[in-house]
Amino acid sequence: MLDPAVTEVEALLTAAAARRAAPPLASGGPRLSVTHALAVCACITLDDAPTWLLYVTADGGFGWTRDPDGDEPLALVDAQFAAVEHAAPSDVLAWLQGSTNGSFGDGGPELRAVLDALAQVTAAGR
Repeated sequence: MLDPAVTEVEALLTAAAARRAAPPLASGGPRLSVTHALAVCACITLDDAPTWLLYVTADGGFGWTRDPDGDEPLALVDAQFAAVEHAAPSDVLAWLQGSTNGSFGDGGPELRAVLDALAQVTAAGR
């Protein structure tokens, strides 16, 4: 059974990507050059949840994808700054909705820099 927050997370990511579209990732092609990338393993749940790759391009574009099982999500991009976060889908949803409560993003300075860059492009239109 899919975690109930997954659908809402993906709807918010899709809306953010529609506002500031970044080039899509090339399947089997060259890695996309991005400034910031975040792999979110939404594994802190009893239900099923995907791993997401969120990325920002130099021109401020935003993109995301569901990572196929078994792939290394950060291998899809060439990122200046990259981080991995393990989180509950509900915590990802709260972060996308602008909440600063919860444990999402409690990592070090590299994670904070990536999250700050992502927040700038995903927050528009909230």
